[in-house]
Amino acid sequence: TRVKIGTNIHMISWASFKDSNLEKELIACTLSAQSEGNYAEALQNYYEAMRLEIDPYDRSYILYNIGLIHTSNGEHTKALEYYFRAIERNPFLPQAFNNMAVICHYRGEQAIRQGDSEIAEAWFDQ
Repeated sequence: TRVKIGTNIHMISWASFKDSNLEKELIACTLSAQSEGNYAEALQNYYEAMRLEIDPYDRSYILYNIGLIHTSNGEHTKALEYYFRAIERNPFLPQAFNNMAVICHYRGEQAIRQGDSEIAEAWFDQ
C-alpha cells in the first residue's frame, strides 16, 4: 500500500538567486527530474538549491519538495522531517501539514494491522 499524498511540485521563485543562466538551469533540471521520477537527481539539485538559496520562504518550498521525494520513495520518517522543516520556515504551507497528517494516519493504520494499538494511537495523536 502506498501513501496517497498531495504531490504537487511547488514552483520556486528563488528570487534571491542571482538571475544567471546557471540558477535557471538548476531550477529547470530539478523540476524536470522530479516530475519524471528521477528522484536521486532531483534530490541532489534540491540540496544544491538549499546551499544557494537564502530566502526562508523559498527554502520552505525546497524542503517541501524534498519531503515529496522522500514520501514517494516510502521514506516516511525523512519526509516528515522535511515537511516539519518546511513548516518551520513557512507556517502557511497547508500541503505540508496535509502530507504529514496522511503519513501519520498511514503509519497508524499499519500499526493496527500489526496489532500494536499503542503505536497506532501514538501515530493517530500526532
